[in-house]
Amino acid sequence: MQALLDCLDLVDQTPQRLRYRLRSTTPVAWSQLRPSLQHHLAGLPLHWRLNPTTASVVLAYQPPHDGSQDGNDSAGSALRQG
Repeated sequence: MQALLDCLDLVDQTPQRLRYRLRSTTPVAWSQLRPSLQHHLAGLPLHWRLNPTTASVVLAYQPPHDGSQDGNDSAGSALRQG
């Protein structure tokens, strides 16, 4: 897990969104990364997007659509889990 975290460079951050650039000495297998992210991020209130052109991944918090109130750190907590 630490090796994966070592290849991420945070390039943009807002309270509800993070953009990481993926740094790798070997080509990133984007077709394998997509299903892996789908699996690992399933159930989290996040929308994510891969951009192979810029070698980046964006994680954005999705607030509840059912009218319930978010906690103070709901976005931060979901983004940290992601």
